[in-house]
Amino acid sequence: MAEKMKVAEQAKYGAASEAFQSKGYTTETISDGMLVHLGEGQYSKVKISICDPAKFDLDHEREVYAQKMADAAERAEKARLKAEEKERKAKEKAAKAAEKTPEA
Repeated sequence: MAEKMKVAEQAKYGAASEAFQSKGYTTETISDGMLVHLGEGQYSKVKISICDPAKFDLDHEREVYAQKMADAAERAEKARLKAEEKERKAKEKAAKAAEKTPEA
């Protein structure tokens, strides 16, 4: 079974590499996956895992991902509100300072 998985993984890496190359990216095989050269010295590391359906709960993984995305959206919204409040306070402070400044 392990040998079949290894062959299947190699086929997946080949397909992934071809897909990246068709978009103009250079790929490179490394010991535990593949590097995609993004340009300007940046790389993306790609690792493909073939999962045994008897041991892998796809619905659970989707739920975990959906929760992570919801948490990230909540954090982004909080950061946006905080930035808006900071900007509002800065404008109020500037307006107060302008009121105190005597006109020439």
